[in-house]
Amino acid sequence: LPLCSLDNVGQFGHAGGMRTMNWTRRRTVISVAVVVALLAIWFIANREPGAEAARWRLDPSFTHAPESTDIPLLVQEAACASGTPATGRIDLSVRYSAAAVTIDIRVRPLVGDQSCQAVETPYSVQLREPLGQRELVDANARMP
Repeated sequence: LPLCSLDNVGQFGHAGGMRTMNWTRRRTVISVAVVVALLAIWFIANREPGAEAARWRLDPSFTHAPESTDIPLLVQEAACASGTPATGRIDLSVRYSAAAVTIDIRVRPLVGDQSCQAVETPYSVQLREPLGQRELVDANARMP
C-alpha cells in the first residue's frame, strides 16, 4: 500500500510520486457540484406544475353538421381553482381517424392553495378538417 502524506504546498500525494491531487482544484470541483445541485433543486421546486387531464362536453348550443370545423366545448378542470375559469391555461391535442375526432384537453393548474368550486370554461376547438360523420371523443372520458 502506498503511504499518503500532506506536503507543505497543499497537495495530497502518494509516497513515491505515484499521483498528486491539487486541493484547490478539488475544492473548485466540489463547489461547482454543490452550486449545480442547489440550482437543480431550486428549478424543480419553482417550476409550474404540468397540465392535468380535464373533461369536456359539447356546448349545448352546438348543432352537429358534417361541415363543422369550429367545435364549442365546455371544459371542466380536474384541479381546484377557486372558481377561476381555465381561460389561458388550456392545452389541446386532437387526433383524427376515419371514425372519430379525439379531443384531449389538459389544464395547467393554478399555483398555491385553491378552493374547489366547479366552473366550466367555454373553449372553441378549430379542427383542421371538417368533422364529417365522425364521432367526437373525449380522450379523458375514463377519468373519475
